[in-house]
Amino acid sequence: LPSHRERTTRGKTLSTIINIDGTPSAGTHSVSRSQRETLFISTLTCSTKLTQKVDMLSLLKWRSRSRDLSLILFKLKEVGEEIMKFLQDTLDSLFNILTEYS
Repeated sequence: LPSHRERTTRGKTLSTIINIDGTPSAGTHSVSRSQRETLFISTLTCSTKLTQKVDMLSLLKWRSRSRDLSLILFKLKEVGEEIMKFLQDTLDSLFNILTEYS
């Protein structure tokens, strides 16, 4: 995959497309790479289908605990960022509760 590099020389910005192996792409001027150049890549990986939060699990399995539905919905505000991990499942559960009890 090519990358894009810009550098400034004497007030002018030079733009170069560099291939993954460090060679310039066809039709671009040559750029020498310094041994001191470093590329840092940071990633964040999280599971979107596993949770150990009891309140989140209670909401997702609300049919098996329908008699505790008021408590489950009350504790939903304490779940935190797990709602974002399970956004589709959370909304599905909430809409199912809404349609079932309306």
